[in-house]
Amino acid sequence: MGSLPAIIVRSATASEAADARQLRLTERDDWAWWQRPADLQLALQGTEIIGMAWEAPIPGALGLHVIEGVWVREGHRGHRLGLQLVESVFAASEQSVIWLDCRPSLVPYYESAGFRRIDRALVTPDYLSEADPPDQAAMARHGRVEGDGTR
Repeated sequence: MGSLPAIIVRSATASEAADARQLRLTERDDWAWWQRPADLQLALQGTEIIGMAWEAPIPGALGLHVIEGVWVREGHRGHRLGLQLVESVFAASEQSVIWLDCRPSLVPYYESAGFRRIDRALVTPDYLSEADPPDQAAMARHGRVEGDGTR
């Protein structure tokens, strides 16, 4: 019996981004948006996409970016692969702060990655949807510090 290929987390190529968009619709019946393939981070086992996360600008919020679509295929969950994807988003980002929203039960998970809870009123109302549960937690984390290339 052979061993499974190693899991690699990295930016997507253009063809992988197209595959990921279709996978997102299949797995989550959900939309997927990112501006450039490099904004999409994938977890790959061989050529199989087993996880994804991306960074995108928030419409109407000058310079504010959000991490969206953190998803890991069932069977690969529970190994902090989602946090590896989030770290990959930060490594590829040019933003000084990125925010996300999550279910309250995931707050400790994202706090372990350096996010801190913030007031949802700080996020542009155009981005917040009536479909968002009212108890969604808004969280933010500093990424790169301009000028010195560190986090």
